[in-house]
Amino acid sequence: MVGVWSRSLAKFDVGEDRKRFIMMKFNKTWKTFKYKLTANNLSEFQTERRNKVTLNHGLSRGGYVGLEERIQRATSVYDPVPREDLWVEARKTNNGEFRSEDVKEKAEKITDLKKQVADGEISFQPGEDILTMAP
Repeated sequence: MVGVWSRSLAKFDVGEDRKRFIMMKFNKTWKTFKYKLTANNLSEFQTERRNKVTLNHGLSRGGYVGLEERIQRATSVYDPVPREDLWVEARKTNNGEFRSEDVKEKAEKITDLKKQVADGEISFQPGEDILTMAP
């Protein structure tokens, strides 16, 4: 594949001492072009996609891994935390309240399902767990 610099040399009469400046200018121009090419379409698409999400979590950079580590440190039990417990905890605020009524309803369904599993009323097929059962 022929590079940008070799194509520039073929078209224009420039010295090697100008290579850094030309490549920096090309880089800035290319990034601007790509941004303008995709910015409007992507932002509209992303806005539509984001508006469909109703069960938001409040995790920051740590994500689910960080949440799991915090739970393990708090309980002093270093076994893997069940997915449903992580899901519920991720959707609570710092003072323990749920972020929305939809989240609260789903968390209650998860709690009911956990109780049914503990009582032996429900069993799972391979690939199923409480989160897949709670619609």
